Amino acid sequence: MMEDTLKVLLEDLIKRGGLPRNVRTKLEEAFETLSQKSSTEEKISAVSSVLDEASSDPNLSISARTNIWNAISALEQ
Repeated sequence: MMEDTLKVLLEDLIKRGGLPRNVRTKLEEAFETLSQKSSTEEKISAVSSVLDEASSDPNLSISARTNIWNAISALEQ
């Protein structure tokens, strides 16, 4: 259930546009990580790390950064 919610959040961020290419690539990487066959804890750790790295990009808009932080918050639950 949580994985589906995260996929929707990530997909929404990717489709919005206006993201730097490197951030979009990181979000796509996080999306693919959720599709892998590994434990939930491993997925959460990997996706959290990728999202944290993406949110620190200085070229990221405030709204996109906030949405990434919301996805990280969802992971922490």
